[in-house]
Amino acid sequence: MTPETETPTLEPPAAAILTEAEAARLTRLSPRTLQRLAEDGRGPARIRLSVRRIGYWRADLESWLAGRTAPAKHKDAA
Repeated sequence: MTPETETPTLEPPAAAILTEAEAARLTRLSPRTLQRLAEDGRGPARIRLSVRRIGYWRADLESWLAGRTAPAKHKDAA
């Protein structure tokens, strides 16, 4: 299959900049929750694309999500 006939992927590449709405879908959070986390300094890194537009590097979002992964709790067999 040549590059001209390849079907485009639905997911943007890892280096892609996602909009706030796309970032919200990826993280399964609301855009407002992402905004609050950023205001508190606990959210993923943001990019100010213009005065009224915020973006996120996809790789930064994935890294932030990976950093929030908690280990499974095991019950002690006491």
